[in-house]
Amino acid sequence: MSKPLPLKPKPEIVRKPWQTGLGPYYIGLFLWVVFFDQLGVRALPVGGVGWSFLGALVAGPLCYLLLFRVPSLWGYSTGKPLPLLAESTFGTRGARWVPGWLVGLAEVVWFAVAVSYGTDLMLKGLLEARFLDAGQFRPLVVGGFVLKSPLFLATSLFWSVAAALSGRWLVRLTAAIMYVYPIFPAMVFGGAMLAMMGGVRYFAPTGIDPIGLIAIPEARAGVWSMMLVVQMIFGFFAMAGATGADWGAATSSERDVRVGGWIAVGIAPIVIAAIALVTVAGYQGRINAARGGMTADSEPAQSPFSDPMAMKRMTNLRSSTSEMATVGKAPEATFRAVMADGIGGRLGCAMLMIIGVAALAPAVYSAFMLGHRFHATFPRVSRTRWTLIGMALAWPLVALGLVDRLETVFSVMGALFAPVVACMAAEYARYRGVWPGRRSGVNLPGVCGWVSGVVVGLLPFLRGPFESFQPAAFWAFLAAYAVYWVLAKVVGEARIIEATAMPAA
Repeated sequence: MSKPLPLKPKPEIVRKPWQTGLGPYYIGLFLWVVFFDQLGVRALPVGGVGWSFLGALVAGPLCYLLLFRVPSLWGYSTGKPLPLLAESTFGTRGARWVPGWLVGLAEVVWFAVAVSYGTDLMLKGLLEARFLDAGQFRPLVVGGFVLKSPLFLATSLFWSVAAALSGRWLVRLTAAIMYVYPIFPAMVFGGAMLAMMGGVRYFAPTGIDPIGLIAIPEARAGVWSMMLVVQMIFGFFAMAGATGADWGAATSSERDVRVGGWIAVGIAPIVIAAIALVTVAGYQGRINAARGGMTADSEPAQSPFSDPMAMKRMTNLRSSTSEMATVGKAPEATFRAVMADGIGGRLGCAMLMIIGVAALAPAVYSAFMLGHRFHATFPRVSRTRWTLIGMALAWPLVALGLVDRLETVFSVMGALFAPVVACMAAEYARYRGVWPGRRSGVNLPGVCGWVSGVVVGLLPFLRGPFESFQPAAFWAFLAAYAVYWVLAKVVGEARIIEATAMPAA
């Protein structure tokens, strides 16, 4: 009887310096249009540029200190990715669901967001180039459901299939392309800021929340805006912070983890959010100027009307504003609107197409991750089938427009993942930075801490007095941390499995 062949060992993780590993990834993550497009939708009209920027100034260090630091340092010291590290916080059985299945389901949502944004940006680019007609964007009503236009549905379905198949078989090629491609969205990003900079002086907050259509008292308008920006940035980054364990495991030194984390997580969102806020404020200011809302002390020489090219853009803005006023809508305070209405024409088309292609790339990564996570939990189903199942779950979210409101998406992500990291951070503090090892079964403090944090993070969705309970994701982190710490002291934690029995990464 022949002997069985020895199992082929898995390749070890290749550790890299932060400049070629976690740095480009996280900076590229914040350069994703989904991050900065809607940051100023509610914050800018209420509190203005200063308070909104202060929110970004607070959120950046919080993202590093609370969400990134512990998972990445544990990942570096153990060489283990998030699924294995979580087996100490939630137990071997608990980690299958939190964060196992949780990450997979979240990737379905991010897949839908990426496809929705990529499709929308590219179609708007074709509209600006006059290859499409505005009538082709009319929504489709089926029964009691309002769907996107047939053109959008067909295009988004095509990109969903393409991204899913690429995520299954071409993820390395996509990653290689996206290693150099972000230079083009960065150029678009900076160019849009320079084009809109002159309008910042004409921008003035109204104190009215454009979503809730309520006036925020002047005494708390600034703090309200700041907290909202903190919530959006903290919530957006919560899941990426948890997966920082994977990047820590692939980083060459602890110093690289800390330095790269501060630069790519602590500072990068501040800079990118500031540029986005200034750009959108400048766009809104130009609309105010076009409406004749310039301040009395404005100098004629400084007016954008003295520049013929600026006059042409003002004319485009006037027509755009008039059309919006006809249908009873205020100008959209998003980065997409800057490219489509503030710049427009062939240049706006090119900018929208470049950003749109970049917006689709995370869909490939999400397809790869959801197939990987689901297959690891239920290996009887192949990764290819899990990837296609994830795509089938994501596309209806795109078709129904359920992922269009990014504040809602960020808030849900923050409520789900900030407590995951909080429980890990509580355990990190209890063991003074040393990973204790896998725990058997379900670790009660971890699961209860996570549930408590989720409840707190979702409180603003109850409306009423809880609507201003922001930044809810930050409070969810504190609640989960406290519950884990107390239960670990009172009830105790699950039994630690012998260290020698731990599988390698």
